[in-house]
Parts: sequence; C-alpha cells; structure tokens
Amino acid sequence: MNEYGTSTFKKYYNRAKLISWIYAKRFLQQIKWYEWLYMFFFEATLIVLGCVFGSDALVIICSTLSVFAIFLTCKGIWIGALLNAIQAFMYCFICLNNQFYGEVITNVCISIPSYLISVYTWAKNSNRGNKVVKVSKKISWKEWLISFIVVSAITVAFYFVLRALNTDNLIWSTISLGICIYAFYMMIRRCEYMFLLYIIANIVGIMLWIFKIINDKDVSTIPVFARYFMFTALNIYGFINWLNMRKKQNARNQ
Repeated sequence: MNEYGTSTFKKYYNRAKLISWIYAKRFLQQIKWYEWLYMFFFEATLIVLGCVFGSDALVIICSTLSVFAIFLTCKGIWIGALLNAIQAFMYCFICLNNQFYGEVITNVCISIPSYLISVYTWAKNSNRGNKVVKVSKKISWKEWLISFIVVSAITVAFYFVLRALNTDNLIWSTISLGICIYAFYMMIRRCEYMFLLYIIANIVGIMLWIFKIINDKDVSTIPVFARYFMFTALNIYGFINWLNMRKKQNARNQ
C-alpha cells in the first residue's frame, strides 16, 4: 500500500472510530445506573439458574440475550429489534427440541421478519439527538378493526397447520401465535400497545413451559421459563416508558 492509500485508510479508520465512540456514548447515556443494576440482576439470575439446573449453553445464551433485547426495546432503542431477531433464531432450535412447533413457526414466519422490518422502521424514525424511536401517531379504530380481522384469519389458518404437525398444547400454542402476530404488527407501527399484547403472550408462554416442565420432568429449560417472568416485568416498564416518551414527543411538537 502506497503512502496515499495508507493516509486514506487512516482517515476513514479514524472517522469510523469517532462515529463509533459517539454512538457508544449516546447509548450509555440513555441507560440509567439503576437500569444497569436490575439488568445485571436479571442476567445473573438466568445464568445461575442455567448452571444449577444443567441447561446447555444455547438455552443460557438465548435467555440472557432475549432479556437484554427486550430491555432495549422498552427503552426505544432500535438495536433491541436486531438483538431480538438473533435471539429468536436461537430460540427456534430450543423449541424444536421441545416440539413447540407453533413457537418455531411464529419465530420463522412472523418474529424474525417483523424484528428485521422494525430495525429499518425504528432506525428511520428515530430522534436525531439520542436515536430513540419516535412513537407513532394514534392508531385509528379502522386500522384496529382491520388488523384484528386479518390477524384472526391468519391465526385460524395456522391452527390447522399446527394441528397437522401434532403440536403440543395446540390451543395455547395457537393463542400465543395470534397474540404475537398482533404484537409484532404494533411493534412495526411503533405503538406502545405492543407491550400489553406481549404481557398476554408472556402469560401464555409461562403456561406452555409449565406444562412442558411438569409433563417431561425436564428442569434444564428453567431459564427459558424464568425469562418470561422477566419479560412481563420489562414489558410493564416498557409500556410506562413509551407513554412518557409519547408525552415528551407531543410536548416538543406543540
């Protein structure tokens, strides 16, 4: 490499390093010290549970990554959607091993594409200063009605697919799928009501894994089960935080 090429490389390298530092600084400033504290508690709890109950590495990594990804989603940071797509891919293998085909279909056909679309829509609609996503405008009753009808039709269609695959806990798996589809649509639309739907989906997920652990007497999936309780707590926080984000956004626009 000649002298000109070396100087050009250094120029772009230094620029990339500066941009990375700015984004890292903004990211750290968005998360308060007590949020880091309870996230450390959540992550440490999942790791300890995984070690105590003999979970494999995939279960532990997926559980810890998913909790952190949900936390970033609650903060309105678009990187959370990207991490969610990664953990959803990992979660598919866990569900396959436990014959939760409904969860696999949800993740492959709905979750992963929705998360990737959200990466784009959230990044495109972020505040310039702190890169936190802008909450969407109020959704009209017509959109609520049309989306409900479409989601219901898709859920009914998937019921027969899941039944053909001999899915465990067919009814609950179908209900979980329908709720998740609606929640992902709200996520793409940048609407805070996605968190309420996620809370309902988490309750269904808790029931699914309780049935699985009791029936199979397999405690190695305890971290996957425990993370749903953490999801519920985080989604409650996320709903409250997004309501505050909407108030601040409306105040700036007035």
